[in-house]
Amino acid sequence: LPPHLIRQFAVDYVYLADVFEDLGTAKLAEFDEMRQTFADLGYIKDQS
Repeated sequence: LPPHLIRQFAVDYVYLADVFEDLGTAKLAEFDEMRQTFADLGYIKDQS
């Protein structure tokens, strides 16, 4: 994928994960793993 699409996917994915967490949904390890991957690649800032 082109970098701009990966960045948009990262933003959308993190937003969706945050929405589910705000709604009280149990935290999923997959959300944390994907968020860390995007942070490692430099697409988002690591929040930890």
